[in-house]
Amino acid sequence: MKDLSIDLETMGTKAGCPVMSIGAVYFDPLTGETGAEFYMTISLESCMEVGLIPEADTIMWWMQQSDEARGEFVRKIKHPIRKVLNEFFEFAKGSRPWGNGATFDVSILEHALGAIGRPAPWKFWEIRDVRTVVDLVMRVESVDLRSSIFEGEKHNALDDAKHQAKMVSRGFRLLKDAQ
Repeated sequence: MKDLSIDLETMGTKAGCPVMSIGAVYFDPLTGETGAEFYMTISLESCMEVGLIPEADTIMWWMQQSDEARGEFVRKIKHPIRKVLNEFFEFAKGSRPWGNGATFDVSILEHALGAIGRPAPWKFWEIRDVRTVVDLVMRVESVDLRSSIFEGEKHNALDDAKHQAKMVSRGFRLLKDAQ
């Protein structure tokens, strides 16, 4: 499998913000089959040490989320960003990354990798956008893929990445059947 659904939980909405966790799962968009998974939480302090700056609006947003969602950053073991990004780089090398938004997950992740001196582990032309598939399916088939059953905990990066992979795969099947 080459397609990699990626989700980040962050302390901002733009490149240059701290990445608090990375979740990723390899998947086949045509069949929905999933493969290897990656999930790690990151210490905020280590993000700030490499120059990533939190955004006040996002901090306020996190304060309004459920205890379970906030617990991802409070109760789980947090690793230094260099360790996490180096491990992620090896995991994602040569992948076709899927992020939820053309300027969110993949852009923020590429900026964080650059902050520790790493290039992106994929070619720029391989980047894909989940939201584009969701929008296309809504326009062609009037099906809202976002309303599909979510399994796991919202705002857990790995659970969100798995949900994104399911939406893309379902979208591919619906568009194929529409032909």
